[in-house]
Amino acid sequence: MRKPILLFVLLVTVSLACAAKVVKIPGILKPTTILIENDQLFITEAAAVYIYSLNDFSLQEKFGKQGQGPREFSINPMRGIRLNIQPDEILVDCTGKIVYYTREGNFKKEIRTPPIFSPYMPLGEKFVGIGIGSGKKGPVFVVNIYDANFKKEKEIHSVNIPDTGVGNINPVTFLSMPYLYTCEDKIFVGGQEEDIEMFDKSGKKLPPLIKDYKKVTLTEARKKEYEDFFKTSTKYKGYYERDKERIKYPDYFPIVRNFHVVDKKIYILTYREKMGKKEFLIYDISGKPLKTVFLPLEEITPVALYPYTIKNGKLYQLIDNPKTEEWELHITEIK
Repeated sequence: MRKPILLFVLLVTVSLACAAKVVKIPGILKPTTILIENDQLFITEAAAVYIYSLNDFSLQEKFGKQGQGPREFSINPMRGIRLNIQPDEILVDCTGKIVYYTREGNFKKEIRTPPIFSPYMPLGEKFVGIGIGSGKKGPVFVVNIYDANFKKEKEIHSVNIPDTGVGNINPVTFLSMPYLYTCEDKIFVGGQEEDIEMFDKSGKKLPPLIKDYKKVTLTEARKKEYEDFFKTSTKYKGYYERDKERIKYPDYFPIVRNFHVVDKKIYILTYREKMGKKEFLIYDISGKPLKTVFLPLEEITPVALYPYTIKNGKLYQLIDNPKTEEWELHITEIK
């Protein structure tokens, strides 16, 4: 009886060990975003764009540098540059312009745009983007529809900016930024809210996506992790000391941490964890729930994840290996 049990344990161990593939990615120092499209891996780092083959992970092309001139990218300090990969071209969205390249990394043209917070997302012949507006309690992020010439047509939604200088500060959402996607003439917005806001191409709000979700309790141990981060962070400890009297922790995490819309599916990362893995709620593009999965996803700090993306039923995450001081691409099948 012992042999079948041992064989079963061995098979389970092997299957778990083979669940993720790890590949070294040379040549990068501090990546900010990654994307997968067809047989290519795209990585942004500051103002540079790297294109790797997804077959052998060799570097195919590198382009881009910081600046205000032609073929140079002005970096938004809050979000860097963003890529939008189309079937036959790459759109590099930076402050004040969109720069078009071929899929091989050859320059095509530049188009000047109004500076906004988020990258512009195509919506048919139009675009959607997130700018800054005025709300009842101060500045807010506003979601706008723009025409083909990047002229604002319509404001469809507003999202609170985490800290406007008044009231309490929620450390969990303090550094959260809104996410924006478009797919099949639909607009998806989320960030610090309890749900993903969905709109049709005219800006009409669609029914809620998440229903009957049991929120995750914010434990004392997790609160301490946030406290330790803000107290010791070179970038934020000054703000912490200045505003610590305004810090107020909620009883529960928000439902949505971030999300991706890819392959006509919506992948929502929550704050729930199980056995060291993080929860994803998966919906189809119409809003129908498909399944819930738990996947390995590494954090840099309590408020930041290593760059990751999802494509073709796989989770891809770039992780810095402190032992080898090399960046590794971890690839996990989503089952």
